[in-house]
Amino acid sequence: MKKEIAIIGGGISALSAGIYAQQNGFESCIYEKHDIIGGECTAWKRKGYTIDGCLSFLLGTEKETDMYRVWQELGAFDAEDLYFNSYFFKFELEGQELTWHRDIDTLYKHLLELSPEDKEAIDQMMIDIQAADYITVPVKKTMDMMNIFDWFIMLKNMMPGLKTIGGVKDYSIAEYASRFKSALIKQALTIMFPPNYTMQAFIFLMNNYAKSKIGWVKGGSLALAQNIEKRYRVLGGKIQCKSEVVEIVINDNKAQGIMLKDGSVVEADYVLPTCDAHITFTKLLPEIYFDKTLKEMYNDTETYEAVSNVQVAIGVNVDISKRPTVFASVCEPFMIGKQEVGIISYEHHPQESGFAPLGKSVIKTRILTTDYSYWELLSRAEYQKVKSEIATVINRLEGVLPEIIGKIDMIDVATPKTYQRYCGAYKGAYMGFSFTKDVKKTYIDGRIPSLPNVILATQWLLVSGGLPSAAITGKVAIQKICKIERKKFNGVS
Repeated sequence: MKKEIAIIGGGISALSAGIYAQQNGFESCIYEKHDIIGGECTAWKRKGYTIDGCLSFLLGTEKETDMYRVWQELGAFDAEDLYFNSYFFKFELEGQELTWHRDIDTLYKHLLELSPEDKEAIDQMMIDIQAADYITVPVKKTMDMMNIFDWFIMLKNMMPGLKTIGGVKDYSIAEYASRFKSALIKQALTIMFPPNYTMQAFIFLMNNYAKSKIGWVKGGSLALAQNIEKRYRVLGGKIQCKSEVVEIVINDNKAQGIMLKDGSVVEADYVLPTCDAHITFTKLLPEIYFDKTLKEMYNDTETYEAVSNVQVAIGVNVDISKRPTVFASVCEPFMIGKQEVGIISYEHHPQESGFAPLGKSVIKTRILTTDYSYWELLSRAEYQKVKSEIATVINRLEGVLPEIIGKIDMIDVATPKTYQRYCGAYKGAYMGFSFTKDVKKTYIDGRIPSLPNVILATQWLLVSGGLPSAAITGKVAIQKICKIERKKFNGVS
């Protein structure tokens, strides 16, 4: 008889775990509290416009890489469904414009033209970006599953890059940016990521972008999630939506299964919580099982920040397809909650003809925030008032896109509270803990020693999280079960 695996939550971690469970001879069922699958990898409709709630780009789109193979095993996309923009973003400051080109040589020449006096700093940044060629995120096995031989091979392959990029981890993006004399370059480095992020994360991402390991999937977040869901169902996986799990049933330090909100109990040989780890340890399990390291990380809010965002999407009765797809500019400061913002940015996806009616466009802007407590403490009336006041953002957008003035026919605002309410996201976070230079622990293995048949699969196990992390942790959870069951794992390994 096949072993039963109960998977809690319906995001990318859950779908990944489910696919690999089915692929390795287990029976699995996903229990999701909402009526659709995908978790935060989702989109929604407003007045004929599609608002993507997650994806700006996807890591793992270069063929012959391990992450690409994982996405293929999950059925996430076909090669022809990938789109690669020629630049990451454009930034304007006092009439000067910087374009962060995908091609590294074009980027180098462009930066030198903008600021020849910064040649030394630009040269070093290009060296750092290219050195990241050798740095890879473990996909075949996670660090806790590696043997001495695995570690030796990994370190040997990474060593040329580690020698160069190793020192970068000691700098935040803001500190690294201070090397430059050009205010344009200096500020451009700090606008797309929280400035306290480690520069190592930025360098790694820019290297992946230059190597076409980052792209856009046709249809965006919802299509990505639906593609993976289809693969799971084809393999025989079961999904129960509108089935909120309220407890992991424990007996003699072993999980017997899960209890649903209606009081029914589902027995299982293994339980995989794929929701935010904070929910697992504060709502689904008694506190005595709270992973010690994770608990310390959640309690150390200064070091391990949870970044959320306020997203404002507008539908406009005008075609802006000729405008930059990702753009930012300094603007007159405005307030979002208690946070003063002096940069306005936007993104849109003209390659997606289905995102807006013909001749129209949908535009999205995001303001990062770590001030979840502000949103949490608002009364319902105060919350609605604050959301309506976010129209200030639209005023700033009109400053950089004057053609949209008087053409707006849809406004949608999502706050940290939105992501918490609909997705159970810890502090409304759209990814995991911020990867700052002060972070010491970047990986949690997901096992609970006193509960051997409960294994976590969630982006929160890898600092910074994200969709690739979610997919990896789902896969690895099944690898661990295969090891317990003495089965050869079928998948990228």
